[in-house]
Amino acid sequence: MSRLRGFGHLKGMPDSYHFQNGTPLASSAKQPAPTRLLIADPQRVVAEAIADRFGRERDIVIAGIATTPEEVRTLEAATSPHVLLLEIDFEGCGVFGLCSEIATHSPDVRFVFLTTNDADVSLKAALDLSAGYLLKTDSLDDVVAAVGGMEGDSRPFSTRIANRMRFDRVRNRYVLKKRPPVTDLTSRQVEVLRHIARGRTTREIAADLQLTPNGVESQKHRIMHKLKIHDRVGLARYAIREGLLLP
Repeated sequence: MSRLRGFGHLKGMPDSYHFQNGTPLASSAKQPAPTRLLIADPQRVVAEAIADRFGRERDIVIAGIATTPEEVRTLEAATSPHVLLLEIDFEGCGVFGLCSEIATHSPDVRFVFLTTNDADVSLKAALDLSAGYLLKTDSLDDVVAAVGGMEGDSRPFSTRIANRMRFDRVRNRYVLKKRPPVTDLTSRQVEVLRHIARGRTTREIAADLQLTPNGVESQKHRIMHKLKIHDRVGLARYAIREGLLLP
């Protein structure tokens, strides 16, 4: 079982803690008001299981369950959740772009990703959003404790994730310890690359991501330039190797 600790398994710290400005924070007393939690996962059975476990907590209220990006938008607007717990891999949707969209009109919502996707590019995109990052290999009890212990600007990270991060005090944010070339891609370019790797045509990608075909082609050429790969087959192989596609 993976324990939700923080940076580098620091000795003498509680089993579960969070980071705020580079400092691990021990979990403290529960919040006086219940936390409204919106859960988003493309697999309803998974979302319902997560909601069932969180629903046993006195200090957490389930604001809703969303299984599509459209439901996320609708429920977020209707319920004003404090925390949005969501899977990264929604077919045909740029989740990081969706979160950025939500953050523009709901700046106080806190994002936490709960996913099987541990690719560097996904972690970087989450850090750019100041989001937490938990893995589905953690127990639900640990996930509940981590989300329930969030205070202020603190964010929870699974151990495997925390060990790949460091706090940049100059930039006042978390960054990856190592930066592979794929992390230079924007979140939009990552989504285009994922669609290319799935064999989608330019027109299909444009429809899925609400871009023009010319916009998709422009993003594709920028991706090729950054990765120094000059054909679609090479891009697909690269995406698979970097873990951008789930089995």
